[in-house]
Amino acid sequence: MALSHNGICLGQFHEGNLRVDANVSVSKNGEKGSKVELKNLSGIGHMYSALNNEIKRQLGMVKNGELIEEETRAVDEQGRTFSARSKGSELDYRFIPEPNIPPLKIEPKMLKKAKKSILLDFPYLSFIEKYKFPPNFTMEILLQKIGNLIQIYLDCGPPVPFKHFKKWLDELRYLCEKIYINETNYFPPTNIKLLHCFAQIVHLTYTGKLTNLIAIDLMREFAEAGEVEEDNDYNQLGEEIKELIQNRNLWRIINSQQIDKLVLDAVLDHTPDFIDNMIAQKSKQRSKPFAKLKREIIDRSNKRIAPEDVDNSIWRVVDLSGFNFVFNTQTICCMWL
Repeated sequence: MALSHNGICLGQFHEGNLRVDANVSVSKNGEKGSKVELKNLSGIGHMYSALNNEIKRQLGMVKNGELIEEETRAVDEQGRTFSARSKGSELDYRFIPEPNIPPLKIEPKMLKKAKKSILLDFPYLSFIEKYKFPPNFTMEILLQKIGNLIQIYLDCGPPVPFKHFKKWLDELRYLCEKIYINETNYFPPTNIKLLHCFAQIVHLTYTGKLTNLIAIDLMREFAEAGEVEEDNDYNQLGEEIKELIQNRNLWRIINSQQIDKLVLDAVLDHTPDFIDNMIAQKSKQRSKPFAKLKREIIDRSNKRIAPEDVDNSIWRVVDLSGFNFVFNTQTICCMWL
């Protein structure tokens, strides 16, 4: 992380940015052991399993009185070592200078300059320690340069569980990929209003104040709108987004009586045969009549009812043993027997 943070290299073991060689030598007390070199390890976990396996291998050989040869061993994906090549003597392991590279003298002023320029603040450590982000995700923040996006989210309110946040981050990435399809660097987006919209959505969906469908529509709207004017007060963008939701009446409907009323209205628009057919197929996870009715109710609510709330309400209203429909040219009545 320190190397990546200072722009020295990407620091990705698995992509070959860094390689590690490790040496293992197991012997009885007082005896000189043979050095075995493990080459091209591609990660901390890979190195850990390779060292454990090689130590076990050499311990077994020592216990059995077998001779351990000095050699170079490669490592497979499971961390198991296998012989790559033997080396005849320790001379083969000596330092060999490169004739085409002249000696480099490190002057004290070079070290002093390096110490002044190196970045040691590591804001990504706070993501792990304070906000409980997984370590591998902090590397994603660094490599994808989404630190600004993360900071806007953290400034918006108390952090939500990581799983919920990551779900919406993936949704934002997918949305940007579709909308900014002709742009090379489509993620993270530079649209500051979209970033604030994302931050608000993460919190509002977690607290149950906004449905997922409304949230996706809002993010798409801000993504398609493009950049905001330079004189916008970015500190007020979050409040503006909440005002927009309020003015458009987009808040999630959570009142069960209000939901049941919308469901009942939709049910009464269908024939008794349709409802009977839906009830008969209740054991099926996704019957066509149920899915059709569910879509209609969500559309009637302008996507303000969550799908799980629709599911519960439909069966509350319909699936009761004493429920009959009486149809009349003038009125439609529901009677609870």
